Amino acid sequence: MNCGATVHGRYCHHCSQENIASHLSFWSLTKHFIYDIFHFDGKFFDTLRYLLFRPGLVAREYIRGKRVRFLDPIRMYLFTSAVFFLIFFSLSPSVNFNSNDYLLLDRAERMELAMGLSASAKQKPNDTAVRNQLSQLLDSSKQIELKTYGDKTASRLVHFRGKQFYMNARNDTSAVNAGWLREKIGYGTERFKERYKDDYDAGANKLFGAFLHRLPYLFFISLPFFAGLLALLFSKGKKFLYSDHAIFSIYHYIFSFIILLLLIAFNSLFNWSKWPLFSWFIAALLIYWPIHLFLGMKNFYGTGYGKTFVNFLLLNIMGSIVLGILFIVFFLFSFLI
Repeated sequence: MNCGATVHGRYCHHCSQENIASHLSFWSLTKHFIYDIFHFDGKFFDTLRYLLFRPGLVAREYIRGKRVRFLDPIRMYLFTSAVFFLIFFSLSPSVNFNSNDYLLLDRAERMELAMGLSASAKQKPNDTAVRNQLSQLLDSSKQIELKTYGDKTASRLVHFRGKQFYMNARNDTSAVNAGWLREKIGYGTERFKERYKDDYDAGANKLFGAFLHRLPYLFFISLPFFAGLLALLFSKGKKFLYSDHAIFSIYHYIFSFIILLLLIAFNSLFNWSKWPLFSWFIAALLIYWPIHLFLGMKNFYGTGYGKTFVNFLLLNIMGSIVLGILFIVFFLFSFLI
């Protein structure tokens, strides 16, 4: 029995479960699988209908405890976000910005390479190229670069971590104690310049692509900030828990994913057919998006049009600042890593 009680008759005296064999046939498993799919679809489309055309209703009913009719917000968020990013990335070019064809060695890596060259120097005491490389590695005033491309001079050839590189040493123009962030920025800048010095357009496209592939993290991390701003704006009057603001935020993000999917679809259709009708659909969606948020805030929090409009403006201003900061952080992360 599910409750763990010992049953002596046909039905459990504790939970009323019928005492029958729990083994299911393949046909029974198939029926359960089909039922779960259509049950999920039924709830999903029912929730989606109210979410699109009744702003704030689904979130309001959820926090009131009327949850059977609608799909759970977490499940719906995971499903819609997965579909959105699957389609989004399928339309985006693949990115391999973080390759190992250029390395700017730190202190530990320099010592690791120096130990390998020291062993080679002992075996080949007359090899001046190895001695010069070792001297450059031990010179703290030099920056050491390893590249798989560029000026491939045999005297600069080294093997590092199972891969062949060409070593280049140049004067270190950074401050001695520049700090971790400055070192990382300098490393990223040098790597970018070396790889794309002949084609900055290709470098910009690669950098932008690397940022796009971190958009899921940006959406995920920005959600609790969005809920926090709502909690700050609606802290007076009716008492709402942070979880209530989070529920409203999750449903708004779900709505945003749906709108973005529609925008991608209409934009693709417009590019394919050149029909102006699709551009009108795109414009209508872009207008409806903020209107839906405004009406959702009014219906969910039960405030008047005036107060809702003020909070709507403040939410957009503060949200833009937060998103701007997160954007910069993720852009730098895409550039440095």
